[in-house]
Amino acid sequence: MANLGEECLDPGSPSCKEKVIEEVLSREGAIFVILASVFIAGMSAYFYFKYQKALQQQNRLGLTYKFSLPQEKAMFEEMISKRPNEEGSPVYGQWHKGTCAMLLRRAIMDVQIYSQILKDFNRQNQLYKNGIIMENFDDVKTAKATLEQEIALVQREAEALQPGWGAQIFPMAQQKRQQFDMMRKKRELEEKKKQEAEEKKKQKLIEKEREAKRREQLAEQLIREEEQEKRREKSKQNQKK
Repeated sequence: MANLGEECLDPGSPSCKEKVIEEVLSREGAIFVILASVFIAGMSAYFYFKYQKALQQQNRLGLTYKFSLPQEKAMFEEMISKRPNEEGSPVYGQWHKGTCAMLLRRAIMDVQIYSQILKDFNRQNQLYKNGIIMENFDDVKTAKATLEQEIALVQREAEALQPGWGAQIFPMAQQKRQQFDMMRKKRELEEKKKQEAEEKKKQKLIEKEREAKRREQLAEQLIREEEQEKRREKSKQNQKK
């Protein structure tokens, strides 16, 4: 405004008013440009970090989504191919029992695999909704569809082996899986407690050894001090003589 004041000797003149307006507008324009630049920089940083996070997830999942059906599927199919002809025979009863157990094992593995695929699908689907498409999203969707077909097939196999079991096999498999998880967590907890107990025992032994060494050093120091005291007394007696 100092330059403007020098040029505008008459503040009331139209030319002076126009210059004041031009300067105000130029300042407001500069402020707008600065704010716009800050906003654009902030949005760029936001999308950059969002993209980097997506890349990290993509690297963690891998460009190719690795997926395979459980080996229990092939084992079950082999057992089905060896079905005995005599349905009322003891051999058939043993076969039926073993085949049902194998199908249940297959269902348990399907539940475990599908649970992981569903997590990956939901995570990538959320990214897709946010405008980020992972390169292996189609593979994840294919894996999900394949597992859903496998689940439907297991239900039909269960219904063929035992009427009414088709609707019950996966609730049973989920329950068994939860039991296995609880047993696994229990074993892990017991192992952790065992390791902690061993560590405490080891630490106590170390502390005990340190204390014994400290006492030994203290005893040696006392002996040295007594010997020094004896030498001083002896030296004083010699000086008196």
